[in-house]
Amino acid sequence: MDEQDNNFDAEIKFHESLDVKLETIKTSDDFADYVEKLRFGYEDGLLEEQPLEEYLSGISGVSYAIDGLAKNYGYEMPGPTDWKWVARILTAAFGHS
Repeated sequence: MDEQDNNFDAEIKFHESLDVKLETIKTSDDFADYVEKLRFGYEDGLLEEQPLEEYLSGISGVSYAIDGLAKNYGYEMPGPTDWKWVARILTAAFGHS
């Protein structure tokens, strides 16, 4: 097995572990752990490297199409989402380093 195959296998395992972790999120600590897992995956080259502007654009695009995302992936939409708190988290993250 060559290095490219190893990287592909690592990416598959990482994304599978992300899916499992995502389904267990119930608290802010669980959410923080998930975000840390994303960060570590990014640092390890297991997520697409792109500028911050593209991530923010992706967040807004997914947010605009959240109902379609739920339908396409078979997710059940929870009760009302407190989008103000999502925005607070994103805003606070820019002030924290």
